[in-house]
Amino acid sequence: MKIALDAMGGDLAPKATVEGAVLASRDFGIEVVMVGDGEILSRELADHEAANLPIRIEHAPEVVLMDDKPCFPNRDRRFTSASISSSAATRALLSAPEIRAP
Repeated sequence: MKIALDAMGGDLAPKATVEGAVLASRDFGIEVVMVGDGEILSRELADHEAANLPIRIEHAPEVVLMDDKPCFPNRDRRFTSASISSSAATRALLSAPEIRAP
């Protein structure tokens, strides 16, 4: 399973989101694409023994700020970690094999 994670979102991000990505990958074998500021995420990831884990960073040059209006970030700024992670999840769903019930 592969998930896209807005690693810059949340009150304790990116520390908590990176830690969660490492735990999910290590404990459950989940492939994680962390989306956010690549430099910050690389530094955070270096604090964990994650070299052999299926974790990838996709750089997003913008983040959604607390004072942003709810509908505007995705419409006006298309390169936020939230919009890139949601489009990455959509691409993964569209490229997943179709599973049919017997």
